[in-house]
Amino acid sequence: YDALTGLPNRVLLADRLNQAMARARRQQQWVAVAYIDLDGFKAINDQHGHDVGDRFLRAVGERMRSQLREWDTVARIGGDEFVVLLVDLPEGEGLQELLKRLSQAVSEPLQLDSLQLPVAASIGVSRYPQEAELEAEQLLRQADQAMYEAKHGGKGHIRYFDAALDASNRSRQKLLVRLREGLDAGELVLYYQPRVDLRTGRVLGLEA
Repeated sequence: YDALTGLPNRVLLADRLNQAMARARRQQQWVAVAYIDLDGFKAINDQHGHDVGDRFLRAVGERMRSQLREWDTVARIGGDEFVVLLVDLPEGEGLQELLKRLSQAVSEPLQLDSLQLPVAASIGVSRYPQEAELEAEQLLRQADQAMYEAKHGGKGHIRYFDAALDASNRSRQKLLVRLREGLDAGELVLYYQPRVDLRTGRVLGLEA
C-alpha cells in the first residue's frame, strides 16, 4: 500500500489487474483502466507547501474511492498520478457513466481549512479485452498514453486509447526514422523540374 494515502500501490495494482484480466477472459466481461493525472498539483505544492500537498492528495484519493463500487480499485502509483481499475463491466456498459461521475467528483474544488483548492484531472482510459492479446503492463501503458492525449486537450478531459490511431502513429514514427537514416546516408536526392506554359513556352516556376 502507498504510505501517504493508504491506497494500493503499483505492485498491488498489477496483481489485481492480472487477476481481473484473467477473470474477464473467462467470463467474457470488460475491464477498464483509467490513468489519472492531477492538473496543477505542482502549483499547489509550490504555493502552499508539501504538507498541504500531501493532505490534498489524500483527500483526492478518498474522493475517488467514494465514487467507485466496492469491487473496483483506486491506486496511487506515484506523485500526483492515480490509476482506477474498473472490473466486471458487462459488455462495456456503464463505463462512461462511471468515468463521468469520477471526473465530476475529482473536479470539485477542495476545501482544506481556510484554503479552497482547485482540482482538475486528465484521464486516459484503456479497455480489455482487445483484438490482440496483451499483458497488464501494456494495458497500463495504453491508459498512460491516452492520459497524455487528454492533457494536450486541456484540463478535465477524458480520452480513450485508440488502437488504430496508435498503429498509425507507430507506422509514421518508423517512416520518420527511415527518412532520417536516408538523409544521413545520402540516399535522398533533390531534383528540380520546370513548370512551363505550353502556349507561350515561358517557364512559370519549378517543382521539387
